[in-house]
Amino acid sequence: MNDLFTHEFTAFANRLDDSELLRNTGLSPAEMAPAAWDLLEAFQTFVTEHIEESAQMVESIEANVEDTSDPQYEQELNGTRATLQYWELEHQTWELFGALVSERLVPGVGERALPRQLAKDKFACDARIRAHFFETDPSYREMTIILEWLRRYAPQPSADEIEHDSNYRGNSGWMYTKEKIKAGKRLGRGKQLSLLGGTAINAFLPAGATQNTVTELDPDAPSRQDRRLEEEDEAWEHYLMKLLWKFLRKGLFDDAKELCEDAGEFWRAASLGGGEDAWDPKIDGVREDKDGVDLRVKGNRRRELWKRMCYALAHQKGGDEYEKAVYGVLCGDVESVLPVCRTWEDMLFTHVNALVEGYYSTKLAEYSRTPATVSQFPYFDAIAYHSRAGVKHNHIMTRIVDEISFHESVQDSMVPLRTIQGSLISLRFPQVVEELARQLQVFADYPEYDPAVDPELSRGLDATDARTLRVAVHILVILQALGSGGEPGSQFHSAGETLIAGYISTLGEFNKFELIPLYASRLSPEKAIATVGKVLVKFEGDDNDRAELINAMRLHDINVDGCLKETMELTLKLTDPKYETSVVDSGLVFKGFTGELQQEDLQLIRGLEWLLLGSEALQGDRIRMACEVYKRFLVTGRLSAAKELYSKVRYDQIKATSPPVDIMEAEEQIDIHDSADVNLISAAYVHFEYLIQAMIALAKWRDEINARSERQDRGFTRKLMPHYAEVTESLFRVVDLFLDDVQFLATPAASKIREIYIPEMVLALHQVHLEAGNLMGKKHYMNALELANVVAHPDKHILDAFRTSGRLAEYVDAIAAVSRKILGASKEGKDRDLGIWTVAK
Repeated sequence: MNDLFTHEFTAFANRLDDSELLRNTGLSPAEMAPAAWDLLEAFQTFVTEHIEESAQMVESIEANVEDTSDPQYEQELNGTRATLQYWELEHQTWELFGALVSERLVPGVGERALPRQLAKDKFACDARIRAHFFETDPSYREMTIILEWLRRYAPQPSADEIEHDSNYRGNSGWMYTKEKIKAGKRLGRGKQLSLLGGTAINAFLPAGATQNTVTELDPDAPSRQDRRLEEEDEAWEHYLMKLLWKFLRKGLFDDAKELCEDAGEFWRAASLGGGEDAWDPKIDGVREDKDGVDLRVKGNRRRELWKRMCYALAHQKGGDEYEKAVYGVLCGDVESVLPVCRTWEDMLFTHVNALVEGYYSTKLAEYSRTPATVSQFPYFDAIAYHSRAGVKHNHIMTRIVDEISFHESVQDSMVPLRTIQGSLISLRFPQVVEELARQLQVFADYPEYDPAVDPELSRGLDATDARTLRVAVHILVILQALGSGGEPGSQFHSAGETLIAGYISTLGEFNKFELIPLYASRLSPEKAIATVGKVLVKFEGDDNDRAELINAMRLHDINVDGCLKETMELTLKLTDPKYETSVVDSGLVFKGFTGELQQEDLQLIRGLEWLLLGSEALQGDRIRMACEVYKRFLVTGRLSAAKELYSKVRYDQIKATSPPVDIMEAEEQIDIHDSADVNLISAAYVHFEYLIQAMIALAKWRDEINARSERQDRGFTRKLMPHYAEVTESLFRVVDLFLDDVQFLATPAASKIREIYIPEMVLALHQVHLEAGNLMGKKHYMNALELANVVAHPDKHILDAFRTSGRLAEYVDAIAAVSRKILGASKEGKDRDLGIWTVAK
């Protein structure tokens, strides 16, 4: 699933980045609209590809299965079907958003009264009235757009589904009822059956006939006689009505009529045809359909009267629930249709269809285009129904969406994309953004937060769901580009920034760091710095990855220096607890660079590597933060980490200048333009580097000593000489001058580091001289004694470090040991370089 998500992230980001939508700033929404439509089309194309792919996978699984009872088959099939359903739902969402944003953001002509000529033309068809208000009334046009969207995505019964269903019987009609009636007539009782009514008729029914069964086969027989069809025919009628409901739900009126004709119910096909608006080419003008120019006179000029008839049928006593729903759809009723609605879409369709029909009827009545006789018949007033309890007209869709979402029988209202769709329809997308932002903020404060158990959770929204974030963020970005993302400082705008920041964090979790600059560019500079800086803490790419990301940040006008500084400061803050409780003991003994690098060590070093990629303006911050990292490593004895830092972040990289050749020159070569604080830190950093250099040289010396053969020769001695020179020079440089300055000594951290490492470096250098005396010539013993003079020098603070560390006695013992070696060597008289220690024979 992670691979799938990362593929989606990349695909949407690439399409957004390729779009002109984010490049042409300062244009009006109308001028930006074409770029928005192109981007939405690109999103839908991507989603369509996944729909086709998922559909093919479903077919493949079904075609290749050998055992349908295999649990693995069920799991794979259901999982693939769920994927297909998701992509279909997302396609619907982008289609809805595109249709609504087109309507709302592109200025229209506004609501206008009916033209006088059209208003007075009693012969003009009502369809022209409908067309006029579709063009001029935004609210009616939007409801119609939503209705068409709901029809477009409704499932359509296929020919195979109909003809191969066991319930379908073609034009056979009520064959079982017909046979019962014919059987009665064959017994000679047909005449009586047709004349008698009431309960007496039961005496003349054929043997075994069901009581309350119709005695005639005309379409009105069940309602006129208040009787039923045979059970099998009832099932057939139910099946047929259910199919009709599906066709009408899809908006396929011609297909619905054709189904009735194929079923032999021509009277019902004619009845359905009454719903079409009249059109006379000679009066209303020639128009075209899918087959070309249509010169026929079509439709119903008494459609409002016909709708009252449909309403009466929808509310008649008894009858099939789908038959009532069919007539309820035709007349724009709600109460008769809701019982057959099984999905969120079905219910929304029912309400919106009623509103469209109700609005149309209201406008016709307003312009006296409704026959006077219609007032004699009841009808469903959709406007009054949806505006009840004082709800204003512009809040009708809000009320509808809320009622549907909390309806007991609608399970798919909990799906995140349904919630987003409902928010788009009801003009409440800002609330979706605010809810997701709320969850993200809670999650930031409490990492263990689970939206699923949040009592304040809005239905269907979960900020931990990557796809929900992806869809919501891209809707928001488009709205922002079109000038509808909320004014800076508004609650919607602030929530939008939190939402985009949350999506950026999600991209980081999925290791899609290269996409981050694109979305960070939609944030305010301050929010971009805070967000990107936080995400880069988790970045684990190499130098090339870092360089590419920095280039992308600059391309999208992200404040690179600000982000890098934020990353390092946050890294220092997050890792600080790991070092506070692990200060090393003052008696540290250097045994090489042992121990694995910890995650916090790597994070700090990566943070400094990020900082190196900033501009020259960050030099002061670089040296300050790098010095802090060195202090942490050294105080806690993490020498492997210190060595890694030495190899990755050098003084010349930080200060863009070569380090001093000698440690004494550190203070002299620092930038005179830097503050006194930065100068001191720069000098300290050089000292830290020389300490690590000394340890590296010491480790190399020990490796050479440990690798010697049992028989050493002059070649080995010559080989040791350059190593001896290197290690003694490096170690003495540290012993003599490391942090030995009044300013350093006044700093607790520097004093602690000296306490830990100065005694060890002195003892290590002493041991090197001793080993050199053993292997290269006893004259080197004298260097150990000369070192003791340096340690004891009154202007140095080396003895203070020995005293505070408690290692002075250890050093005194070491001096005594080398003294005895010198005395022993002098008695042998084999080394003339022992000076005053030479004893004359």
